[in-house]
Amino acid sequence: MKRRITLVSSLFFSVVSQATPAVRTVGISQIVEHPSLTDIRTSLEATLRKQLQNQVTIRYHNANGDITLSRQIARQLLGEGAEVLVGISTQSTQDLVATKTPLPIVFSAINDPIAAGFLTTYDKPEKNITGVVLKSPVRQQIQLIQQMIPSVKKVGMLHTAGEANSVAVAQEFQKEALALQLTPIIKTTVNSAGVYAATQALLSEVEAVLLPTDNTVISALGVVINLCRKHHKPLFASDTDSVSKGALAGLGIDHMLLGEKTAEIVLQLLAGKKPQEIPVVVPVGSDLHINRTYEKDYGISLTDAVVKQAKKLYP
Repeated sequence: MKRRITLVSSLFFSVVSQATPAVRTVGISQIVEHPSLTDIRTSLEATLRKQLQNQVTIRYHNANGDITLSRQIARQLLGEGAEVLVGISTQSTQDLVATKTPLPIVFSAINDPIAAGFLTTYDKPEKNITGVVLKSPVRQQIQLIQQMIPSVKKVGMLHTAGEANSVAVAQEFQKEALALQLTPIIKTTVNSAGVYAATQALLSEVEAVLLPTDNTVISALGVVINLCRKHHKPLFASDTDSVSKGALAGLGIDHMLLGEKTAEIVLQLLAGKKPQEIPVVVPVGSDLHINRTYEKDYGISLTDAVVKQAKKLYP
C-alpha cells in the first residue's frame, strides 16, 4: 500500500509539473517615462503575459532620465534573475551592454543600432544583442511640413548632442531637407535644462520645427510647445503621442506595434534561440495624428485635404 501511494504521488507531481509551465523572468530598463516608450513597454508586457499564460515575472525599472541611475539599473537587473534583458532607448541599451553580461539583450525604440555600436549588420547580429528599430520616416515628415506649409523655406530640429539616436536622425534630417530644397537649421542641448534656450535660438531662425524621438527633449516637451505657440511656429513631432500634448502634427510608427515586435523576439530567446539567430526587425508604416486645438496659435490654417489624411484628429 505504501509503495502504491508513493507511486501515485510521483505520478501526480509529474502531471502537475507538465501542466504548469515554468515561470520565466524578463528584465526591462526604460530611460524615461514618456508615452511613446511606455506604450512600447506596456505592449511588450501584455504580449509576454498573453503568450506565456501569465507565467512570467517582469523586472521593470525606470531611470527617469537619470543616466547614472540607468547604469545602476543595468547592474541591478543582473542580480534579479532575468533570462533576457530589454533596453527601451539607446541609453538604456548602452548601459546593459556596458555590463558585459552574457545574457541576451533586446533593444527597442532605437533609430540606428549600427551607429550606436550594437552591431554591424541587421541580418546576422554578431553578439548577444538584437532588437527592433524605430525608424523615423524623416523624408515623409519633411514632406508633410511642406504640404501643410507650402511657403516654408527653413525648417529646424532640436536634439540632444550626446544621444546617438537623435544625432543619427539629425544627420538624416539635414540630408533630406537639402534634397527637398529646404534650409535645415539644427540646434542642440546637453540636458533638459538647456531645452528652453536652444528652442528660443531655433525659433528665431526657422518657420517650423520637427522634433526627433529624443528622450531629453521630449521630457521638456511642454516648454517647446509653449514657445512654438508663443512665436507662432508650427511644431511637428516624430511620434504621435506628442500630438495629444499639443504638437500640431505627428507622423510616426505605432509604438504598440513596436512593443509586440519586441515581445516576439524575447519569446524566441526564451524558447532557446540565440540573438545571433534573430535578425533585427524594422517595422514599416506610419500613422498621422493632427491636433487642431492650437492651429491658430501656430499661425496656420489646415486644408481639408491634409486633415483627411489623419488617422486620429484632435479637435
